[in-house]
Amino acid sequence: MSKKNNQLYRNEINGLRAFAVIAVIINHFNKDILPSGYLGVDIFFVISGYVITSSLFGRKSENFWDFISGFYVRRIKRLIPALIIFILIFYLLICFFNPNTELTLRTGISSLFGLSNLYLLKQSTNYFAQSTNLNIFSHTWSLGVEEQFYILFPLIVWVTGFGRQTSKGARNLFITLLFLVICSLISFVYLYPINQPAAYFLMPTRFWEIASGSLLFILTNNRGFVFEKIERFPPLIILLSMILVMFLPKYFAVPSTILIVIFTVFLMICLRKDTLAFEFLTKEKVVYIGLISYSLYLWHWGIITISIWTIGIRWWTIPFQVFLIYIFSVASYKWVETPLRRVTWSFQNWKSILKGFSILILTSISLFVSHKPFRNIYLGKSTQDSNNDWRYNIQSVNNKINGKKCHADIFYSEEDIANLFKNCKIKNSNEKEKNKTVAFLGDSHVLAMVNAQKMIYKEGGNIIHYSFSNCPFPKPIHGIYPHQCDEFQKTSSQKILTTLNQGDYIIINNYNLSHLGDKSLRKVRHNIYNKQKNRPHDGNTKLKIYAQSLINFSQKAQKQGIKIIFIGSNLRNTLSYARYKEWFRPFPPKWIYKEEYKNAEKLNNQLSVYLSGMENLVFFNPLKEVESCNNNIQFFICYRDGSHLSDYGALEYMKKLVPIIFKEK
Repeated sequence: MSKKNNQLYRNEINGLRAFAVIAVIINHFNKDILPSGYLGVDIFFVISGYVITSSLFGRKSENFWDFISGFYVRRIKRLIPALIIFILIFYLLICFFNPNTELTLRTGISSLFGLSNLYLLKQSTNYFAQSTNLNIFSHTWSLGVEEQFYILFPLIVWVTGFGRQTSKGARNLFITLLFLVICSLISFVYLYPINQPAAYFLMPTRFWEIASGSLLFILTNNRGFVFEKIERFPPLIILLSMILVMFLPKYFAVPSTILIVIFTVFLMICLRKDTLAFEFLTKEKVVYIGLISYSLYLWHWGIITISIWTIGIRWWTIPFQVFLIYIFSVASYKWVETPLRRVTWSFQNWKSILKGFSILILTSISLFVSHKPFRNIYLGKSTQDSNNDWRYNIQSVNNKINGKKCHADIFYSEEDIANLFKNCKIKNSNEKEKNKTVAFLGDSHVLAMVNAQKMIYKEGGNIIHYSFSNCPFPKPIHGIYPHQCDEFQKTSSQKILTTLNQGDYIIINNYNLSHLGDKSLRKVRHNIYNKQKNRPHDGNTKLKIYAQSLINFSQKAQKQGIKIIFIGSNLRNTLSYARYKEWFRPFPPKWIYKEEYKNAEKLNNQLSVYLSGMENLVFFNPLKEVESCNNNIQFFICYRDGSHLSDYGALEYMKKLVPIIFKEK
């Protein structure tokens, strides 16, 4: 075998692929065993850069179209067939166990076009959250990063002259990539602490990893003194160091990522035939795992996700699940990936590319068209949170306040809003004494308390209810929400302050973890409607803005003797539908997330500090005041979905609130 051909194929690289994919699979089965096993994806990135550059080496072409079209034909044939089969099969399967597959569908369709990383970023997905495991296509983000790299990389290769094999092509490519690697690495290190999802999902912040593999290949063909020194280093020590890095906790993500990339590059340099590491990585079975690593990466996540939706991940289920992963992956590699990569789709590259995109479009249309009928194949019971019907069916005393007429959203007309402010009031029939009025203000989380308002009425209180979907009360001092939301809460403030009297109460309940959450939580949901470029995403910034608005409103209320009860952050369970016991899910998860509790606790502590100086404001901390709703079993009774209170939960809250309101009675 010639030197050039030997560089194009290194058997030990397949062994390294096997190492990487096994680390990823272990991490996805149980993050406690190998906390940073997800770094196997970063190893794949480095390998991908090396292999792509080596595949272009020796393919001299004087015609840009032949060069670029040939590159894309090979990429399409390599990635798309197995991905399409995987998405079609597992979208059908997940519909049997998940009554709401909207997010899954959109992620799947976006992944077909190499955009799932951008879609997941738009959804403010936290890759490290357990809820990510519920999206059967969320692992395709890495394919999106690679495919976006493949759009840019061949252009760089051509412009620098490497694709035409010019005399200075390799040098030009090396200098260009080195500059871009430095810029990309700086952006990754800078962005990760302030916006982890963006740093994790975006191609520009991942470019340095893939391009590191490209730089390695160029150096391999131009060995220098430093290269030869590294080459003599024992590769087993580097391999063991990589394993140690994977045991680091995830809050070392930035240094861990940098270390794993450096170690991968060094390992690929110093792997020699006379070393133990080389012998291990080139064993027949290890190499075969590497050969099917793409299929393993695709199918393992689908099987793990289906398992989470059904029987779960337990010690006695893992052997069966591993067996399924292996069987599906081998079948995919043998009957889909390999034959469709080797067969000639067309003798003209543009026709092959057209066929590829046509198949992608037809697959997307098929998924989209099948979405509604596939919702009917759900095998479980219709859960209370499988849709938003509760928002329309929930009602207060004598149905005078309900979700249809007293809870607005951005699609409500001006007439609807006017009727809401006019009619969403209940005057108590008991007029023997001056009745207190209790106003409920906020977003859909205060709407969830409507049924429990009967306890206020029973105590002789009047009731007012103004709520707006995804819209916190009061209006923040800066316009970071849609115009309809801001106007609604502005009007709510004015009407409440002119209606309530001394001794009356206002109960404010919002989805605080969403509205005020930082990079580790969801961004403001209204970002999908809000076109303003200056909206803050940082939790501390949003908290300061909102707290000042609440303080300003509280000061106005205090002048009139009006008291406020502000309900802090409750728990959030993003497992949602997967938490219900079904015949196919005999062992639903026992606990939500310790991380979610810590997030809520942290936010409540911050809020209590900000609001501690307000004499007329009572900060109600659900984590402390309603402990019965925060344990393993009661959570599923107290909440109708991931965060909204059930009728039972709302009553539990109200049992604590009523004595505060009527203590002077």
